[in-house]
Amino acid sequence: METDPEYRATWQRVRLVEHALEVLTPVERQLIQAIYIDQTHNLVGAALLIGYSRAQTARIRQRALARLAMAMGLI
Repeated sequence: METDPEYRATWQRVRLVEHALEVLTPVERQLIQAIYIDQTHNLVGAALLIGYSRAQTARIRQRALARLAMAMGLI
């Protein structure tokens, strides 16, 4: 299985995402985890989770997504 190119490519992407998550602040990581990884919260729910307003949470999300994209070499 580990020699399967698709399997290896998938694990390389997983490691890339895990590494990229390390560049985030704890609040950014918690937000991204809740919205995109666990998919347990929408933006309003995530705002309540991290203790910020919806508008501030939206700004934090945008900053976190940009930082992730940069860490992953997408931009």
